[in-house]
Amino acid sequence: LYAFYPNGTLKWKTYTGSGMRSSPSLDKNGNLYFGMWHSKIMSVTPDGAIRWTFPLPEGDRVWGSTAAISDDGTGYIGSCINMDMNGGGEIIALGLDGTLKNSVSKKIHIPFHP
Repeated sequence: LYAFYPNGTLKWKTYTGSGMRSSPSLDKNGNLYFGMWHSKIMSVTPDGAIRWTFPLPEGDRVWGSTAAISDDGTGYIGSCINMDMNGGGEIIALGLDGTLKNSVSKKIHIPFHP
């Protein structure tokens, strides 16, 4: 993950250990939230430090689903179950501190944005 200044020079870079498959979302404090290909959801501080990592079940992936952040401080993101994008998915609700609030599994394809 890379951050750049407006003039195009590198501000910081952080190794996440996996390919990102979603665009990051930004909260009011400048923290980033995004899903990873290798079964996790992450949050990074405005200076590039990893805040937390939320593990998904082995084989589950976040593929193109950008997190939606609500006014009450809940982040929602979709995932596909067992890497089967046609066999089902989950909508996961996390607190902005990385704690699980809720998840709903559906035997439908959850498209790119929750």
